Amino acid sequence: MKHLLTSGAMVAVLALGAAPAYAAEVANAPLSGTSVNDAVYAVVEQDGTIYAGGDFGYAFDAGRRQVRTHLVATTTDGTLTSFAPQLDGPVTSLAVDSSHLYVGGTFSHIDGVAMSRIARFNLESGRLDTRFKVVVNAVPRSMAVGDNRLFIGGDFNTVNGQPRTKLAAVNLTDGALIAAFAPQLDYGVRAVELAPGRLYIGGGFTKVNGSSMRYLAAVSPVDGTLVTGFVPPTDSVVWDIAVDGDRVYSSQSGWGGLVQSVDLSGAELWRRTTDGGAQAVAALDGVVYVGGHFERVCLNTAAGDFGDCRNRYRVDRRKFFAVTENNTLLNWNPDADSVRGVFAMAVGDGALIAGGTFLTFGAGVQKQRGLAVFPA
Repeated sequence: MKHLLTSGAMVAVLALGAAPAYAAEVANAPLSGTSVNDAVYAVVEQDGTIYAGGDFGYAFDAGRRQVRTHLVATTTDGTLTSFAPQLDGPVTSLAVDSSHLYVGGTFSHIDGVAMSRIARFNLESGRLDTRFKVVVNAVPRSMAVGDNRLFIGGDFNTVNGQPRTKLAAVNLTDGALIAAFAPQLDYGVRAVELAPGRLYIGGGFTKVNGSSMRYLAAVSPVDGTLVTGFVPPTDSVVWDIAVDGDRVYSSQSGWGGLVQSVDLSGAELWRRTTDGGAQAVAALDGVVYVGGHFERVCLNTAAGDFGDCRNRYRVDRRKFFAVTENNTLLNWNPDADSVRGVFAMAVGDGALIAGGTFLTFGAGVQKQRGLAVFPA
């Protein structure tokens, strides 16, 4: 882990807009590999295979167009695999363990089989597991797998016919609801992240189990009770969460965008603002990577009335930027083009993986649509 502290001299340099003399851990440009013809909303990696889900109908591999409806798999060097299930609606969330890929979205059928909103595939065979059945009454926005459970966050109010407001857990055998896990939230969950003894949740909620808790919280993965020792000062809707050791990072929207770092008690360590929403965050080797629909990163913590950086203290970072774990801005700048930006980021097999609506990188020099892999 790197510990690059920001000195007063460095702050003065940043105020003048000069780049610091650090280098990020992953490549500045993505691999030239498999791309898709529309938005990617979720990405995961397992054993050298990258899975991406979204609202696309085709993948492009070495210039050849291949049918891939809402779900695609590639190797980490960007080569398209033969995994090609047919889904009739977009994918909004993914989770993976050593045996299975879990898929959430707005689909109702897969390969002609009725399978609504949540499904599971066997990683070895690539086949749909028709024995695993979970029924939610609205979109699952995020999922995490661990502790022999699949945790699901979203906009739903029932799971398998039972009341569950925005957050639930099912077993990994057949998708049966975990009765003991029943937290109550008032508004939707956009992110779930499992860590030892805690399930971190982010979204638009303002109450958890009746207690005031805005946008970011931690609950017990056993029974869903609120972790009262975690009280972050979060003031914007949370879209994504990354946990790295004793630090919790969240990407947020509001007046512009915001990335916040807190410790395990929720005490704020730092925040970094942008002139557009921060929608995805990932941590790798002491570096925090952020994606969104911003154009610039602010060099102070305040955004203006229209989400712009105040006093012109800013640097250009189109859709991506990186900081050290102590908030020193790095040179890493893939310079992607997109209006809606980056929706998902994940780390795996020594690489950073991103999904979104981008078309090119390097100020238009490199074409790479929807899915990008940055090798370490």
